[in-house]
Amino acid sequence: TVTREIVWSPGSVPVGQEAKSISFTLAVTPSNSQVGGIINLTNDIVMTGIDSVTQTPLSQTKRAQTSRLPNDTSKVGDDGKVLAP
Repeated sequence: TVTREIVWSPGSVPVGQEAKSISFTLAVTPSNSQVGGIINLTNDIVMTGIDSVTQTPLSQTKRAQTSRLPNDTSKVGDDGKVLAP
């Protein structure tokens, strides 16, 4: 079954410790209709957890990420526009 989701269970982060992080590489082969446009790389990203001290549920949502990546220094495509493969 394809879920198109990443499930990450980092375990506990003790009080006062630096937050844990995750990163991954994504590759896209655009369709002809996507060439020259800006595409969504992800849907909205929802992160959830529980504060182990207060037992308070935590949740944060990040907007969908597009091919317009402001910190991308590769200069592939003009302003996030998809190039032909």
